[in-house]
Amino acid sequence: MLGLPSTVAVGRVIPKNAFYRNLKMTSALRDAFTHDVEKIEMAASIKEATCGIPAGEHVAEVVVLALDVRERTVPRDVVAAIIRGIPNKVLVACRHEGEVALALVRQQLQVGTWQPEGDVRLALRGATLDDVWDALSEQVIFADGAAAVEPASSSEAAPSLTIDERIERERRIEALRRDVATLTRKHDKEKQIAKRNALFRQLKAAKRDLAELEN
Repeated sequence: MLGLPSTVAVGRVIPKNAFYRNLKMTSALRDAFTHDVEKIEMAASIKEATCGIPAGEHVAEVVVLALDVRERTVPRDVVAAIIRGIPNKVLVACRHEGEVALALVRQQLQVGTWQPEGDVRLALRGATLDDVWDALSEQVIFADGAAAVEPASSSEAAPSLTIDERIERERRIEALRRDVATLTRKHDKEKQIAKRNALFRQLKAAKRDLAELEN
């Protein structure tokens, strides 16, 4: 699955009520488990015993869960609840009719685009499982050999940036794009000269900051 080594494969179905018993959830979330998710499977366990890569300072195991979902939509609340309930790092693969969308938590829940399952290939890169987790995160979030995140910037981050720095950079780019759009609308509608000039200066500064981050 996902191009991972056969040695990490588990393929064990986990009853949904196992999550009901162990997780605190609202009735709405319980209903989402029931109606949105058809099956939960522990697809892989990435740890030193299965892949030969030693544990890092922060990561001893990465659990890969496969969720067969009833619609072509990632049930974000369900995925987030499942990840919160597992002490190890978790990568979730939502599957629907031959397609897959990957999700993990890195600062917040990150969800990739839907792709044909056979096209998604994840690589275990790094000297420790800390490195592997960083690499998997980059592959999911920034399409570094895997699924593109939605939405994603067309810009390329500098190779020297860490994964968390890249995430923050993308967050800042998206925020500036929203600012530019908002300021443009306000500037175009404003009739008072002084306010219009002030908005123009703000818009110019936002465009400059955005250009610096995108280049």
